[in-house]
Amino acid sequence: MAVGAKRDLAPRCGLLVAGRIGAKVTSSKRVLVTGAGGFIGRWSVAPLLAKSRGSVREITIMKTFRRFAFLMIVTATLGLVAPSATMADLYFVHRAWSDATLTGTIELPMGNYTIMNQTPAPFTAINLTLSVNGSPIVLFTNASTQLVGGSGQFFINATSTTLTFSTAHANGSNPADLMFVNTGGVNVVPRYAIGTDGGLSPGFENASYSGGTSLAGVTFPTVFGTLIPEPSTVTSKHLGLSP
Repeated sequence: MAVGAKRDLAPRCGLLVAGRIGAKVTSSKRVLVTGAGGFIGRWSVAPLLAKSRGSVREITIMKTFRRFAFLMIVTATLGLVAPSATMADLYFVHRAWSDATLTGTIELPMGNYTIMNQTPAPFTAINLTLSVNGSPIVLFTNASTQLVGGSGQFFINATSTTLTFSTAHANGSNPADLMFVNTGGVNVVPRYAIGTDGGLSPGFENASYSGGTSLAGVTFPTVFGTLIPEPSTVTSKHLGLSP
């Protein structure tokens, strides 16, 4: 873009400049210099070298292959950051049963998880509000697996669209109940629990709070939440580049 802009800083920020000279820039191997917030044009190399007194250790140089040069320039120009494969995803939750609701968000990386014998839940953040008769009672920020034991299994399936819960091999002696709480303890109040433990068949969800409980049956697997999409996603297809 520096070549097409002829040292004029304004056009460097326009993608049209990069598009017009893309073939020229990528016709052979190039060296991109990064630092101070992103891509630095060819015209900045000499002053940087002079400032560093000839040392290139203060300048990070990236050699790029021909087909990725334009993508890297556009990425730096737009200020985009490639998402991490392990980045947690945000799911919206809205459960309604009896006279209660559980509403909010849960974060966890996409994947399939099996909880057995009180192994930790995979959630990285929890913000769920329990309301009864339309009045908020408590905000849950923690999960407990203390009631997953024996042969009982609690399954969590987080995909690009939904968050699904299910259970297997659970009964009264081998519970598979996931709880949302704020403090430890099996019988802590308030709490929300969902699972299978030999009570309601094939499963249940229950809110316990000061003054009462709200109980309902659940058929597993059940969709517990839906993915909240990222604000925007940029791919090579969107940029007009072949895969």
